[in-house]
Amino acid sequence: MFDLFKKKFVKDVSTLATGLIIAQGITFLLTPIVARLYLPEHYGSVALFLSVTVIFTQVGSLRYEQAICLPRSDEDSLELVNLSIIILVLFCLIFFLLVVLVRFVLPDISLVASLGIWLYLLPFSILIQGLNNIFSSIGLRNKIFKRLALADISPNLVTPSSRIILGYLFGSSVWGLMTGLFMGFVSKVLVLFIALKKTGLFLILPLNFKKKISLAKEYVDFPTRATPITLLNSLTQNMPVLFLGIFFSHSLVGSYAIADRLVRMPVNLIGESLRRVYLQKCADLNNKGIDLRGSLIKATSTLIILGFIPFTVLFLWSEDIFILILGEKWRMAGSFASALTPLLFCILVAKPSFVIFVVLKKQSYLLFTQFLSFISVPIIFLSCFYMEVIPYKIILIFSLTGSFILMVVMYMSFRISIEQPK
Repeated sequence: MFDLFKKKFVKDVSTLATGLIIAQGITFLLTPIVARLYLPEHYGSVALFLSVTVIFTQVGSLRYEQAICLPRSDEDSLELVNLSIIILVLFCLIFFLLVVLVRFVLPDISLVASLGIWLYLLPFSILIQGLNNIFSSIGLRNKIFKRLALADISPNLVTPSSRIILGYLFGSSVWGLMTGLFMGFVSKVLVLFIALKKTGLFLILPLNFKKKISLAKEYVDFPTRATPITLLNSLTQNMPVLFLGIFFSHSLVGSYAIADRLVRMPVNLIGESLRRVYLQKCADLNNKGIDLRGSLIKATSTLIILGFIPFTVLFLWSEDIFILILGEKWRMAGSFASALTPLLFCILVAKPSFVIFVVLKKQSYLLFTQFLSFISVPIIFLSCFYMEVIPYKIILIFSLTGSFILMVVMYMSFRISIEQPK
């Protein structure tokens, strides 16, 4: 029975991983074509818009969508679906009113001026992405993994393809990139919605406020604990784009965004695959009372050896590589990629260390480093802008600071890796 469960689990994970690999592979292959059709400043405007969308999407339904998989009864799960949608819609309506207010009262604020008329589309963007998260949670609960994989592939195919067509026909523009972005968002919602309707998994229940309030209280940890942590992480990851947009040109934002995306993509793909496998291995070792430090040293050393040459090449010649693949106008993106190399190398190497904290249930130890990462970004950007440091050096300082914090995380993981019960 256990072997059957294990085989099915591996098959399900493989299905989702295959969809993710195909999706990111499509994006990686089509991005050079898109980059040659659009200007960095136009790409930067969309990157700024997307960063704000990502930040608020993470908290739009107060993370109740993460609880959809947890209830034993399907009825309670559907009540959580409806609760998540109600909260998301209310959040987007309030956000729209705030956008209108800020647009008229404080139109000269840098971020508001940078987003311009596209500011009004933010609530719609948050709504679509929030629905994507909710629908995905329903799919996970009901194990429709093939359809979830297809939903992952859809926006990664639709967005760059539509951008290529619009760029070829009408030239570089923000609206062309934005149209492609929204077409990708909507395509994923439609794929998920159709899949859920066909399988009878999506139902709108009568408004039972008493039941919804009861479930909201039962899963109160999601809005009170998961939401602040998620918001903190999301802000930390997206603040470089926001600060570059506030203090510098959209061209620099676009260069940074495409450099970060292209270099981070293989790191995330390799790192996530390794994390899943290493998590299972460490759990087995821990259950047997075996010291995890030897496994951690071996896994970390292997990643250092595997990553050293490609990251060294990227650090030394990323500018030439980006010019060759994307074109001369993306030279600055190559410089940013070089500056980000130390951070991304440490992100990859630190993957086994984060697994140790999970297996030994020591995630609370990471709160300090998460907070340190969060406050370091505005300190770096504000102080460097005040001292008139050039953008490349700002990103390099940001990268080296993040690398140092990750080294602290790795040191902490080595320290606690022998604390599992014998």
